Amino acid sequence: MANQKKEANLKSVEHPMPSLVNADRVIDELYGNNPNQKIPLEKIQDAEAKASVVPDVITYFRRIPDKSYTKQELIDALNTVVRERGREKEVGLFGVGQANREAEESMGQKQKKA
Repeated sequence: MANQKKEANLKSVEHPMPSLVNADRVIDELYGNNPNQKIPLEKIQDAEAKASVVPDVITYFRRIPDKSYTKQELIDALNTVVRERGREKEVGLFGVGQANREAEESMGQKQKKA
């Protein structure tokens, strides 16, 4: 029991970068070749819940308004919440930087295999 509690604590303080990569990857997969489609927040949150995303990053998906988003609207809304919480240095921003590059590379490799 003590080991389970310790393991849960480790997961909650895990560095969010790999999780941010996964979040960006899920966003890319959801929108595919149609970034202007509007996807309801519930569908976005369902996809994130199934991905390997740490609680710190999932929090941002729970704090944005309940509506449908284009890909850019979603990224902007998520980044607004990250900035409001003053976490851009610790977490990074969605759709930019290393996390986005890694997600794009992963998607490119996945598409080559298909």
